[in-house]
Amino acid sequence: MDDVDTANAAETIELGDILSTIASVPPDADKDTLVAAIDQTVDSVIAGMDSLDGEEPPPDLLKAAQVTIGFLQACGELGDDDFRAHIKTRAGELQEEFVAAAGAAVEVEKPTHDNFEDAFTDYFCEFILSRLEPFYLEEGDAPFPYVLNPAFSEALEKAIRDQVLPDILSHRRVRGLADSVSQENLHKRFFFIEFSKAEEDNVVRLLWTNVIRDFAAVIESADQATKVDGKKAKKKKGGFFKKKDAAPPPKSVSNRGAKAEAFWKTLADGAKQHSYDAPKAEDMALFAALMDYKIADIDENKTAIRQLLMQEKAPVDDDFGREGAARDHLYKIVERMVPHCGELITLWAYHAYRDIFGPDILRSFIAGQGTTDAQRMRKIPMFWRWLEDDIRAAMARENEDE
Repeated sequence: MDDVDTANAAETIELGDILSTIASVPPDADKDTLVAAIDQTVDSVIAGMDSLDGEEPPPDLLKAAQVTIGFLQACGELGDDDFRAHIKTRAGELQEEFVAAAGAAVEVEKPTHDNFEDAFTDYFCEFILSRLEPFYLEEGDAPFPYVLNPAFSEALEKAIRDQVLPDILSHRRVRGLADSVSQENLHKRFFFIEFSKAEEDNVVRLLWTNVIRDFAAVIESADQATKVDGKKAKKKKGGFFKKKDAAPPPKSVSNRGAKAEAFWKTLADGAKQHSYDAPKAEDMALFAALMDYKIADIDENKTAIRQLLMQEKAPVDDDFGREGAARDHLYKIVERMVPHCGELITLWAYHAYRDIFGPDILRSFIAGQGTTDAQRMRKIPMFWRWLEDDIRAAMARENEDE
């Protein structure tokens, strides 16, 4: 499969995409058109199977595999011996991947913990931390943005264990789950399936979201109070602070408020220890959305961006090196993915491929996020926060070129 098809297959696998590809093949299609459609559908399904990492194939992926097999069977009645041989080869590859994925999913896992509480705690932390892991960069100098810094996981895990999980574990619906889970199911796969359920069936997601939103209200209130006190502490002339420091915001008297403050302090302490930029109050929206992040989607889009950037850097021909292809893909993921996810992929790509993700691509990407700086900051707040100097330099360079 060529690079363009690989980039397409790297996008999120959707049953509708498979059906659309098959439906777009005309009845009188020539062999080359059929081969292209076959390869695109088979490679898309195989990419979906490869991304499961031992998890059970979702219904849409199973349906996509069935539809693709039916398509292969229909095509197998057409064409010459070489064409039928190609279909047989692709069908064999698809069947092999399908069997491997299904076999991994049904493989019996042994329990890893003696009790529900310890298993839930360990695997919930692993689940949440794994949503950020695809963005981490291993560099000689630790990345300044916390979302790119592997050391951030240490502080986040401690904050979750100490301040979030006690409330979740004590909730009656989680206690009910604990009573219904047998010892044999105290393993990673059981809990990851539980944490990955659809929103309407996911009790843990609801509880996580509620806790983080409550924390956010406390943290944002304290942040606003600090800003107000800071302004009051300045003299009207000269801009100097008064001798007496501004009073800190009053401590919350509620249990949830105290936990929010402890949660935030743990993250701030981690930033001081490892020298990365600490989260801001508005970043709590990112933490609230983490359970909706899909690692397969992130990895597939990272692969697509890498390929598109490479193609723009060294195009083989006009089709492979379409100008703006990387920018257009970045537009799409920022717009369509869950909160901040597409933005973080873009931030990762900018740092990981600085030699390719140059000022022209940066300027073009920023231009598509709004017509004013205020609009752009609202659309991509984290990307703007850490790359404002580069953004302004790129925009200034455009003005000079004009």
